[in-house]
Amino acid sequence: MKTSAKPPKSTNRYGSSMPPELLEENLAALGRFAMISAISLTMAFCGMIWFPSSSPQPGLLGLDWGNMVRFMVIPVGAVCVVILAAGRFIQDIYALEGYWPSISYILSSLFGLWYANLVIDEGVANVAENEVNSLQKFGGPGIVMVQPGNAVMFRNLRRRSRHGITSSVFLRKFETIGMIADLEDLEDVIEEMKVVTRDGIRVEVKNIKFRYRVISNQLKTMSNPYPFLDAELDKMAYNMSVREQGLPTWRSFVKQAVSTYVKEFLSDFTVDELTAPRSDAHSPWKEIHTRLTSPAQIPNIRSVGADMLWVDLGHIHIVSDIVDESRVGFWAADWVGNSEAKMAYATGTRMAYQEQARAEAHAELIMSIAHGLEGINLSKNSSENIRKLFLTRTAEVLNSLNPSLNPGPTGEGK
Repeated sequence: MKTSAKPPKSTNRYGSSMPPELLEENLAALGRFAMISAISLTMAFCGMIWFPSSSPQPGLLGLDWGNMVRFMVIPVGAVCVVILAAGRFIQDIYALEGYWPSISYILSSLFGLWYANLVIDEGVANVAENEVNSLQKFGGPGIVMVQPGNAVMFRNLRRRSRHGITSSVFLRKFETIGMIADLEDLEDVIEEMKVVTRDGIRVEVKNIKFRYRVISNQLKTMSNPYPFLDAELDKMAYNMSVREQGLPTWRSFVKQAVSTYVKEFLSDFTVDELTAPRSDAHSPWKEIHTRLTSPAQIPNIRSVGADMLWVDLGHIHIVSDIVDESRVGFWAADWVGNSEAKMAYATGTRMAYQEQARAEAHAELIMSIAHGLEGINLSKNSSENIRKLFLTRTAEVLNSLNPSLNPGPTGEGK
């Protein structure tokens, strides 16, 4: 037995029974249509009675329908004029190029016709470039379809109304979209950023990459793949500052906050500290990486509900080639000076060791001669014999100190 592929009549695009908001709005629109119709019929009936036709043509129920239709032209025309005037007013207030968006908004608000639809995906509203969607311009009534991985905060004129996540929501009249959040892990890049270092040198930091997401105190699971906190969504909506161009998007605000923080931090260091840190313990790149990924260090980013996951600070480039060449020259002079100082120290050490060895050799020579003369009775020898004996002993000591001077088998030195 085949089953019908059509959903039950009690279901719609929401995948469940009709939401109460849509049902209430449809009943209210039907009531307004019935009231306008009743007023028009009453006015036509009264006009037919007060101003009867000279040649009545009774029809169904004994009424002169031709005369009644003639009197219904005025109330129906008045309703049409009011709708057209209201559409023209809305078009002028919102500076719309077309006339149909304002008319469709009036008809959907009055009679529940042509409800606007809006799809939220990847953190943005899917609207064509030149398309005017009444849900973005005016608010409800209309249907907002929130795709998985997105969260939307809806609000009334003065306060937040509710949150929507991975579901379709029917917006009531005067209910607007307050904030759209992409619950996926987002990655962005700052291609180029100019910084003036503490010593007044302009540098460019290129390809700063960072990854972030909406703050959540829960882990991702199969049953809850996109956790988020309602309070963080409210921060995203209400803690961002309005700029000259208007209210920025959440992603652009986070990107600007990271850029401002990095620029202010790097301006406190010299160009040598940035390009050639002395050690990892005092490296500004490591310190700024630690601060960016530490929740307690970046209040301007966490105040809008962003949690920084990972940062790659790219590389630094010196703008002026002259400064770059001068720095290379200074480094070369420093290296040459260090090498010359080390060479001079090594030469001095070598000379000191040579003098020390020479003094030790002299002392050893004198001690050897003194030990060689200990067993000789000098009182029995004349001064000439003493001189010859002293020379002989000295030669023996020298030969013992330098074996290379000893004669070989042929009588020559080695």
